[in-house]
Amino acid sequence: MGITKHRECRVCGSEDPITLHNLWYRGMYGQLCTACVLAHHPASFCPICFDVYDDTKLPPPHLRVMCLRCPSVAHLSCVYSLPSSSSSSSSTSFHCPQCSIPNFTFFNLNGGIIQKGNVITKDLAKQLVAAAKIASMSLHKAAAIARENAEKRATEAVMARKRAKEALDKVAFLMLKEAEEDSRSSSNL
Repeated sequence: MGITKHRECRVCGSEDPITLHNLWYRGMYGQLCTACVLAHHPASFCPICFDVYDDTKLPPPHLRVMCLRCPSVAHLSCVYSLPSSSSSSSSTSFHCPQCSIPNFTFFNLNGGIIQKGNVITKDLAKQLVAAAKIASMSLHKAAAIARENAEKRATEAVMARKRAKEALDKVAFLMLKEAEEDSRSSSNL
């Protein structure tokens, strides 16, 4: 009978199975909760609308703004749509929610574990989906790197096998040549 492994977030220790995501994080495969995925990947999504950026989806420089304290990148249109923003405010003074709100946490359910009676709001659902997309992208990148490394190792193995065969052929040739020379020298005696 196998031992079941305890599932929890590698960062905060959350044990809520609904909010845990499998991903490649800091060089290791593991699980992070939705809040920690978002908190530790601030440049991967807009912290206001939770649109996830992939390598080709990052908004152009004139349509994005970066937080002054962290690498969080928001759509300029999202920043200006916030109630506290005005058309005269400068985009250079943007601070993401994580940096501007004391004790801020993503995916805050006021209790940690999703139970009967907790409501997943549209905003929380967007956060959950964003974290799932980030986790998926993380695993796809890790798989691509693993595939590339495996192909490189396979190529190296083929080359090593070829060099070993050439070395064995050379040894066999030298042994045959030595045997012929011994044969000639014994027949000359």
